[in-house]
Amino acid sequence: MKSDRATFTADDLTDLPGLAAKLKRPDGPVSQYIGTRLPKDTRDALANYTGEGDDLALRDLLVRDLNEIISGPSIFEKQRFFAIDLGWEAEKLLGLDPSGMDLRRLNRLLLEAAYPLVLVLKQAS
Repeated sequence: MKSDRATFTADDLTDLPGLAAKLKRPDGPVSQYIGTRLPKDTRDALANYTGEGDDLALRDLLVRDLNEIISGPSIFEKQRFFAIDLGWEAEKLLGLDPSGMDLRRLNRLLLEAAYPLVLVLKQAS
């Protein structure tokens, strides 16, 4: 599968234990929302993950699921992202009512803003 700027790859998930911890014990509305969107196989893998080391199967599941999430409708809700600095590019895209690739880009930017220490930040165009 060819990657684009919006699509996550395994290399973009830089802190698997950190993301797993946030999803296992949601630390805010974004993690709660993402947790509700994960399929059963991913939730089971998260439940079995000890938080040590790099579980390649879990990493692949999370990358798959994050890509599914960003490919859907906008994940933005004011209350969900109220305490998160979205950055200028996300703010700009929010004002444009994006669709297609721009919507996927926005959703990725929103996840990057919510998880700056666990996801690689892609540079703006």
